[in-house]
Amino acid sequence: MDVVSRVPVGAGAPVAVGAVGTGASASVRTICTAVARTDAVRIAAATMIDHLGAHFGHCTSLEGTAHTGLQNVSRQRQVAEVVIRLSRESLLRSCRARAILRAVFTAYEAVRRRRVRPVVGKWEGIHNIMSKLCEGRVVIVTGGARGIGREHCLMLAEHGAKVVCNDLGGARDGTGADIGPADEVVNEIAAMGGEAVANGDDVSDWEGAQRLVNQAIETFGDLHGVVNNAGILRDRMLVNMTEAEWDAVIKVHLKGTFAPARWASSYWREKSKAGEQVNASIVNTTSVSGIYGNPGQTNYGAAKMGIAAFTIIAARELARYGVRVNAVAPGALTRMTEDLGMGEASEEDQAMMHPRYIAPIVTWLCSEEAAGVSGRVFEASGRMLAIAEGWERGPTIDAIDDPTKIGDAARQLVRDARLNSGMSGAPADGGVAD
Repeated sequence: MDVVSRVPVGAGAPVAVGAVGTGASASVRTICTAVARTDAVRIAAATMIDHLGAHFGHCTSLEGTAHTGLQNVSRQRQVAEVVIRLSRESLLRSCRARAILRAVFTAYEAVRRRRVRPVVGKWEGIHNIMSKLCEGRVVIVTGGARGIGREHCLMLAEHGAKVVCNDLGGARDGTGADIGPADEVVNEIAAMGGEAVANGDDVSDWEGAQRLVNQAIETFGDLHGVVNNAGILRDRMLVNMTEAEWDAVIKVHLKGTFAPARWASSYWREKSKAGEQVNASIVNTTSVSGIYGNPGQTNYGAAKMGIAAFTIIAARELARYGVRVNAVAPGALTRMTEDLGMGEASEEDQAMMHPRYIAPIVTWLCSEEAAGVSGRVFEASGRMLAIAEGWERGPTIDAIDDPTKIGDAARQLVRDARLNSGMSGAPADGGVAD
């Protein structure tokens, strides 16, 4: 049975809501593309959910839709496709709607992978499937009020973590301060039934970072994870960059990663020395702009490459205390990246760059399930999850102590070596220009 209807769009102009059937993927893409451009987001999302309910046994509520969809494995794919499309186009403004629809998709994935049998029961049964990954763990997220950090906070909370949402609330270049955005995330988590507190300290300030860690421990009684996500941009070509632009970016990214990690690791070291078992995680945020290199971002790229190195070294140092350290290089469309070319991408590509797609790997890395994974740099986006492999020794010859005899040998080494990766991660440059 196909369901066709109309929902209000913009200033009252109607738009056809396509059939939700075997061609759900294409239909929902069309729906989302049309609706995402309007102010009638909530109406459109609610209408689509009602159509899903009618299609799956005439359920008209969100919970009914979730329940019915889970009873029939053959229909779960259609539900999952709708959930994916709605999420990608940011149509789910209702916290309750987003949480329930994510639960449907998570439950579907579990069934598809034969991890659990289909759930037949109340909403609480669905929620329990996805709420245990970080259950009871206390996690700090810096830069947690907007974009990628906000998605980290929400998904961690959905998976049972108690979240400290840190955000200075400044502009993209780091100027200004406003605790309001962090409070909004905390309120959103509370509306979902989770626990969270806001923190407005500057993580690049030594004492501010200490206050942040102390607040987590004093509020929730422990600390299990730190997600270092705070960052700013002050892009400029090298020949035009000012000292202030360099210093500000290095301070927020590098020191803003070091300081919270330092205070948290000191806490975990003391616990370990006291004989307590520690299973903690630090997740840092690097970037392909650093690990691969992007012109116009020498300050940002140097900081992000430094964070990748920091991650590997810290992982080796902290393993003895039960602390894992990893990094994620996100590919997402946010206010930080919208004018770097991503904002000009196609609508489908923009949907795949939604910051929500970074949160799953970060949530997993913060969980006890990630035990044994440390010192790695992941790339994540709506299109892929990958490992970024680090520097390794390439072609090698015996030492030459006469600079006049090095030329031919050095050029041959360069010819034999693999090229440097470009922003896509594929070989790009670094060869000999003959």
